[in-house]
Amino acid sequence: MWLVTSLGFLFPGLGHLYGRRWLTAAVFGAPVLAVLIYSIIVAPSLDPIAVLFDRQMLTLIAIANALLLLWRIAAMADLARLARDPRRALLTVTLPVCLLAVLMHAIPAWLLGDMRTTIDAITLGAAPSPASAGSRPGPGVPAASAGAGAARDAGGAKRIRPLTILLLGVDSGPDRTTRLTDTMLVVSIHPADGRAALLSVPRDLYGVPLPDGTRYEAKLNSLMSYADGSPERFADGAAVVKATIGRMLGHEIDYYAAIDLPGFARVVDAAGGVDVRVTREIADHSAGLYVQPGQHHFDGPTALLFVRSRMSFADSDFIRAERQQDLLLSLAAKLARPDAIASWPSVSAAVRTSVVTDVPIDELSRLAITLRAVQANAVERVVFQPPEFATAATGPNGAYILIPNLEAIRAVGERLLLP
Repeated sequence: MWLVTSLGFLFPGLGHLYGRRWLTAAVFGAPVLAVLIYSIIVAPSLDPIAVLFDRQMLTLIAIANALLLLWRIAAMADLARLARDPRRALLTVTLPVCLLAVLMHAIPAWLLGDMRTTIDAITLGAAPSPASAGSRPGPGVPAASAGAGAARDAGGAKRIRPLTILLLGVDSGPDRTTRLTDTMLVVSIHPADGRAALLSVPRDLYGVPLPDGTRYEAKLNSLMSYADGSPERFADGAAVVKATIGRMLGHEIDYYAAIDLPGFARVVDAAGGVDVRVTREIADHSAGLYVQPGQHHFDGPTALLFVRSRMSFADSDFIRAERQQDLLLSLAAKLARPDAIASWPSVSAAVRTSVVTDVPIDELSRLAITLRAVQANAVERVVFQPPEFATAATGPNGAYILIPNLEAIRAVGERLLLP
């Protein structure tokens, strides 16, 4: 009986085939075989990373997993009829093997549920895309675009405009009364050819035009906290920062993704660390960070120090911005590799408590595919720094500020963010 049940465990209907129950073997085996053949045909055309971010696909796989489990249990339970004592066979053979099957299916069920939970947690209440839901933005925030779309030139030819995402690194904690966006980085991706651009926006920009046309008379990195504290005027602080930077660049930014800095360290650790090529020595005594030029492997806390340090000799916010771009590209390349799927459960858990985005659920999969299309050697990198893009000045209370050169910044926006 153990042999027959084990065969049924391996594949529904196989045990019946061994017991010469041809019709029953066909009933239990044919549907599973058909689904298996279909999956083998379809699987090569699927991007595994894209599937991870497709909530609908994850739900379908979870349902298929549950149905397969029930079908296997039914097939193995039916095999007990072949025994001399069916009741005894059910208790001593079928039940233990069925419990093993339950355990076998519980693992992917948990992984699928965990990923769906993460998607729901980071996407602001699982909102659908504006295009599909007809949603409207809150006050002070312009309508969001539906991602990369088509534009037409003067001759009527269709051009695909790039997808744009604002990445925000939020410095917050129990010892802070404000949430400062000390990292603001615009990512632009051309889906057609894989070209991309990284634009680092300085945190000390002052007097930047807001979406309503007024000027923000404070440093840009404090805008999100200010907007969150003014609900009568603004609906979402991160969305206001996105709209403000988009206005400054002369191009509406599609989406934002914000991560708190301790969460960033957890994500790097969950990914197994990150390999980065360091181009200049770092000797930040205040942070205890000493790094020589060359290839290095950083864990989460060290990676966080690497992107935050600015107290080394001849260091600055702008050199730090270059390091942030270096590490972002390295981390993105690692997570995009096929073998990175093994680390996604731990990455998912870290992301769930650290990241929030306005990317709609039904756009996540397409976004993942677009990110995979980026060519590492086709990424143009810009740091908006003085004297070309801003002028250093002294602000209220003697604070260091940067007055933006909007014309120069918009010229870069037109060149890199438009079709």
